[in-house]
Amino acid sequence: MRQFAARYEEFQARGVELIRVFHSPVTALTDFVSGPQALPFPLLADPQRMAYSAWGVGGGLTALLHPGAWRRARAAAQAGHRPRWRDALRDGIGIRPADFLINPTGHLEQVHYGADFTDSIPVDRALTWLDG
Repeated sequence: MRQFAARYEEFQARGVELIRVFHSPVTALTDFVSGPQALPFPLLADPQRMAYSAWGVGGGLTALLHPGAWRRARAAAQAGHRPRWRDALRDGIGIRPADFLINPTGHLEQVHYGADFTDSIPVDRALTWLDG
C-alpha cells in the first residue's frame, strides 16, 4: 500500500485512479485517511466483505501459512513496518489480497489474486499492465 502511495503520481499520469478496499470497518481506516500516514487515494471499508465475495476474494489457512507470506512479513518488519495484530484479529487473518485493473466501461482488463495474505501485485507489474 505504501509503495503504491509513493508512486501514486505515476498512476495519475496514466489517467488511472487507485482505490483500495479493506475488509475492515471505517474506524480502522482513520490513520490512512488523515494525518501523517494518509494515503493519496480513496479507501473503502467492506467489513461485511460484500465486495470481497462479489469478486471471489477469500482466504484461509493456506493463505495464512504460506511460506512466502512469512518471508515478506519478516522483510516488512525489518523495514520498520509493524503489524496491527488487534486489527488483524478483529477483521480476520489470512485474507488474500486481489488487484484488478478495471477499464472505464467497468470490465476487467487484468486480475491478480494473491497466493497468500501478503501477495499483492508489485507496483512495477501494475504499471506494466497499463503500459502493455
